Amino acid sequence: MSESGKSRGGSEPRSEPAPAGTVRQSVPFALAIVAILYSHTISPVSRFFGRLWAPVGRWVKRHHLIVVWTIRRAINAVAQILGILTILYYFFDVLAASASTNETPLSVITGWWTFVTNILTGQWGTISIAGVVAIPTATYIGYYLPYSIELAALALAISLLVAYPVGLYSGWHRGRVLDSSVRGYTAVWLFFPAIIFSLIVILFLYQPFLTYSGDNINAIFGTLPSIGWFSLHGGYPSWIDPTYDFTSPTGFPLIDAAWHGAWSMEWIIFLKVMIEALCIAVSYVALFLRYARNATVEATKAEYLRAGRARGIPNRQLLWRHAGRRVIPLYIFTIGNTFGMFIIIQSTVELIFNTQGALYLLLFAGGQSLIGGGIQTQQALLIVLIFLISVVILVVSIVAEIVAMALDPAWLSEKEKGGT
Repeated sequence: MSESGKSRGGSEPRSEPAPAGTVRQSVPFALAIVAILYSHTISPVSRFFGRLWAPVGRWVKRHHLIVVWTIRRAINAVAQILGILTILYYFFDVLAASASTNETPLSVITGWWTFVTNILTGQWGTISIAGVVAIPTATYIGYYLPYSIELAALALAISLLVAYPVGLYSGWHRGRVLDSSVRGYTAVWLFFPAIIFSLIVILFLYQPFLTYSGDNINAIFGTLPSIGWFSLHGGYPSWIDPTYDFTSPTGFPLIDAAWHGAWSMEWIIFLKVMIEALCIAVSYVALFLRYARNATVEATKAEYLRAGRARGIPNRQLLWRHAGRRVIPLYIFTIGNTFGMFIIIQSTVELIFNTQGALYLLLFAGGQSLIGGGIQTQQALLIVLIFLISVVILVVSIVAEIVAMALDPAWLSEKEKGGT
């Protein structure tokens, strides 16, 4: 018998693998299930997100330099914030501690980490009022913050709405009466302290103005009417906290007074905020006017404007539609890079007019820390306020530069667009 015959004729039964036909039938079935699941779940979802990402992808491809610059700027901002916190920790914690105890390098490093972590996570402690009431620092700042935001919004609106058209028209018609007046105004008010103008307003205009508005009783400062005014009009309404002058439901006095239909109070609040906003705007308008005028003068030298004049395009259209586009990016860029100056001016005005805003609170806490009044509480509050204001300045600067580059990427050099 041959070997093949032996192998076919074995007596012991053996387990055989599954028939190949069964495997071949199960594979298409599994593939069909996968195809059905993909076509009904994964594919629609991918197409949906693909349609959402398509405009974003086109924008990123078209403005890739802005995207790269934004990422670099954000990384740089993180380093700047850590640098600010390190300076605050050194002056307020390390120097104060080293005056009484010997700090080891390890304890300084550990303390820095704890300090930075607490600030970044919002663990700001409490504010002690008269040694009895303890209020969370974030809540306490929230009482004052709306007043500063309201005043800043009005002052910035006045500055921008006045400086942009006047500066544009002055630069376009340079050498004329308006241009000479603008240059004289900027020369004076860029160096004339806002504090002096605020004092002049208080001495000669503020008291008669408030007499007309009906708020000439007792204190003439602050944003809300005086205590005497409230006593003659039925006392404090339920939506105003008499201790911190915190209004509800939004915390913004102008909005809340209109919300509750208190129109006589709304009129007084608006007059007070407007006077303070004008005191801020007189200095800030001068800064904006100089940038807007100079940018317009440079824009008039562009070749495409000369070509437009040669084709007979009206000067009005060339000014507002073409030259204005060249000025707006620089205008926005100026806002971001001078916002720190704006905060200094506003904090001075808030202090003079006794407006209970966050910037007033910053100077008040700093003064209390220097003279030793509640030094630990005031220093902790001062640290938080400096940190928050620094973050706001950084964010405004970054956003302003991004918007300026998005409006006109050509107005910055390649080095500036790719740098930090």
